Amino acid sequence: MIPELSSLSVCMRDPQRVEEIIKAMQKAGTSTIQVISDFDMTLTRFAYNGKRCPPSHNILNNSRLISEECKAQLKDLLNTYYPIEIDSKWTVEEKLPLMVDWWTKAHTGAAAHQERPAAGSLPAVFSNYMDFDETGLKSRHNVLLVGDSLGDLTMADGVHSIEDILKIGFLNDKVEERKTSYLNAYDIVLVKDETMEVPNALLLHLTSTK
Repeated sequence: MIPELSSLSVCMRDPQRVEEIIKAMQKAGTSTIQVISDFDMTLTRFAYNGKRCPPSHNILNNSRLISEECKAQLKDLLNTYYPIEIDSKWTVEEKLPLMVDWWTKAHTGAAAHQERPAAGSLPAVFSNYMDFDETGLKSRHNVLLVGDSLGDLTMADGVHSIEDILKIGFLNDKVEERKTSYLNAYDIVLVKDETMEVPNALLLHLTSTK
């Protein structure tokens, strides 16, 4: 149906079910679809030309505004918590408080150990925000969900009255260890795929008028 789904990086536990979801979502029409996506290692690459790409936190962690002592602490936190984050033996419920603990310690440490530049002020970080009209997303009951961890599967939990959801998971690390759990959780698993070709092709197909 979609040539990109024949790529060697694409794995599906139930291709027929995937086809049924795609047909139902396309039939429902463009106005019913919304995309919910993770950012780090999903919209951004996990690796490029064989070299690991830094997530957004690491951009700040590697800044000259962060002290060497803090960088060492952040590295220790990464070595402690990242193996838990990607370990398929832990449930999402078990991981969640530990991930919150990780973020909290990292943010607190970075804020406490920033090196003030010569101008005497620290840079501000502005994040994106979304501005909805009066209709919001209430009529968009079909979801294309894209993530890179099992925890990302909960991103659509706040969507009311979901009719169909197509879940695409990027499996970037420890492939053999995690592949089965990803296939059981995601409809489509992209193994070491450093592009957005499959999600883009699916979105184009779902929003076509054919």
